[in-house]
Amino acid sequence: LPAFRQLLDVLDRSFNVVSLAEMVEALVQGHALPPRCITITFDDGYANNARLAAEELAARKMPWSVFLPAGLIESGGWQWVDDVRVLLQRGSRKQLQFHWEASDLLLDLRTPKLRLQAVRTVHEACRYVSEAVRRIRLGELYACYSEDEIASAREQYPAFAPMTWNQARELQSAGVDIGNHSYSHIALAPQPTDLIHQEVASARDLIQQRLGGYHPHFSYPYGRPEAISPQAEAIIREAGYRCAVTLEQNTIDFRHPNLLQLPRLIVSTDVGRVLFGLWQRFIR
Repeated sequence: LPAFRQLLDVLDRSFNVVSLAEMVEALVQGHALPPRCITITFDDGYANNARLAAEELAARKMPWSVFLPAGLIESGGWQWVDDVRVLLQRGSRKQLQFHWEASDLLLDLRTPKLRLQAVRTVHEACRYVSEAVRRIRLGELYACYSEDEIASAREQYPAFAPMTWNQARELQSAGVDIGNHSYSHIALAPQPTDLIHQEVASARDLIQQRLGGYHPHFSYPYGRPEAISPQAEAIIREAGYRCAVTLEQNTIDFRHPNLLQLPRLIVSTDVGRVLFGLWQRFIR
């Protein structure tokens, strides 16, 4: 939290923070925005967005957007990437073996370094694949741990819990922009057309049902080129979204913007590195 406050203080002093809606409108109309203009967004709908980030941003009167994986907010379920982190890094197993992609995969979990490497391996094997393949692979992983161990591991990491609809409503009432981050937070590009439609439309409809109002902004789950396709972009456009944001590490080119593939800069826990990157792009 101190590092987050430090970052916000620098943004408050040195940049012009505008809402995503204001930025999109300027892109659509071709209007100029103030110099060193940025927009703040959060993906994934974690509860700490509502408990911690909201208070700090409100204290500085900064507009921001949060993108919700609507199905996980509805169920209270965890994202699989976080389950993989806590089970492989903190679980009881010292070794796991699977038969994926027509070959044997051995995960050595005897040291912290090997556990971290195993997390990365499973993430890569399950992130940019079809939902059918992902479910099979993760099902095999979950089967290696008891329900009690999974529940206990989750209890140790409350930061990975999703926010509730009540928290989302409180944010919306406070002026926070709520966007769509798909229904179940899966990479869209590897999926068949009907599932992409379902992920976009079901989340859109559920957010509308639970929150009311108008929610014209979308964020691609995982946001990398492997998660984005012309087909997904067309479906998002047809669903009525004014913009879609990615995780491509860049600033927006106001001369030739693609509103359905707007780049962003990821903010890590290394505040010094983040600020240096902003300085390189905006200050000098």
